[in-house]
Amino acid sequence: MRIFIEPVKEVEKAYQNKDFLTAFVLAETYFEYEANLILSYLIADRFPPEILKEWRLTSKLDWLRKLGLLDRDTRQKIQNMIEIRNKLVHPSEVLDKKGRMCDISLRFRLNEKEKSLLLNFKECYSRLVQAYSKVWEEKI
Repeated sequence: MRIFIEPVKEVEKAYQNKDFLTAFVLAETYFEYEANLILSYLIADRFPPEILKEWRLTSKLDWLRKLGLLDRDTRQKIQNMIEIRNKLVHPSEVLDKKGRMCDISLRFRLNEKEKSLLLNFKECYSRLVQAYSKVWEEKI
């Protein structure tokens, strides 16, 4: 079953509204959705699809790459977006070099290069959709 919302428009809207947390979270969610669709088709004969819940998105992307369904460049672009999403969602640097608590809002301050990674979403998402179509057609 395919999702009926428009992921590219949703991510672009969040980006245009400068809601980068939402944009990066949505991007990763849509990437994982597509990866799950693809892998669930491929492993259905051997494993229960529920096993995918235990895998990290990066592991799923690695499998897609090994299977020739995802190129290295797209894999790296998605990885870069995952890293920014993790930076936003999981604060790791809570103390500065002097041992003082950091301002938690600092993690929400992205530089232009980090923000621009979202501009790769459409291309990367399209590649995953193409991979899904390829797998689906071969299964029929």
